[in-house]
Amino acid sequence: MGMDALNFWQMLSSQEPGICWLWLGARDPRGYGRVRWQGKARLAHRVAYELTHGQAADCVCHRCDTPPCCNPEHLFDGTRADNNRDMTAKGRHGAVVSPGYTLRGEEHQRAKLTQAIAERIRAVYVLGGVTQRALARKHGVSQRTVAKLLNRVSYVVDSEAEKVRLGISD
Repeated sequence: MGMDALNFWQMLSSQEPGICWLWLGARDPRGYGRVRWQGKARLAHRVAYELTHGQAADCVCHRCDTPPCCNPEHLFDGTRADNNRDMTAKGRHGAVVSPGYTLRGEEHQRAKLTQAIAERIRAVYVLGGVTQRALARKHGVSQRTVAKLLNRVSYVVDSEAEKVRLGISD
């Protein structure tokens, strides 16, 4: 059996206006409250929003940027695009260093390839006889990663100095 609305509100640190109402129950690794609600595992702040404002669209975003906060005054309804814009504008997106500058390629904290290896993959692929999937397997990445670097969506070298350093010619 799940939780009812009365028990839900009792799982908060406070209900005082103006401050964050922190979820006291289970939290996920990112700090967001988790609750079993109507037979499903749900985000606590989304349940708080829906109890006070009705059904939400795609995302329930935090004005306060505090993941366990469930204060309905601190929450707003939005799309995934709204959530990404909000996160980027507030500097909480891991790959965005500043407006207009996103970490790509080997600069990104989860990069598995160096720029030099990405260029070698491009060179081998151009010669033919090898699939994207085979290159991906060889280098421990997904086929999509290889496709993105071949299409210059990722692992793109912008500056001439960087191209010289890597020995890349256009």
